[in-house]
Amino acid sequence: PPAWMKYPAADGQWMTESAAPNGLDKKYMRVWAKYMSAFVYAYEQKGVKLWGVTVQNEPEANVGWEACLYTPHYMMEFVRDHLGPVLKSDHPGIVIMGFDHNKDHVHDWA
Repeated sequence: PPAWMKYPAADGQWMTESAAPNGLDKKYMRVWAKYMSAFVYAYEQKGVKLWGVTVQNEPEANVGWEACLYTPHYMMEFVRDHLGPVLKSDHPGIVIMGFDHNKDHVHDWA
């Protein structure tokens, strides 16, 4: 998400940093879900039909590029209450994949 949708990290709000343990500010969960839906729609307008999306690339990595940390429970809450309902309404049939990350912690996310 853009910096303004994220909790401040140690030294401010940045696209390239994330607060821990969760980066996405809870008050922007629905806004971020609608933003993701608009992303899918924009691709469809260009003739690209997306079959699925991930919530966040590497949700455990606070790296030097666009980062947003999630715990398994926080991501589940976002998908259950926001992203899932928005995409189901706007793009029926699209798949939401969780834990787009290294598989060493997959048991914590299952």
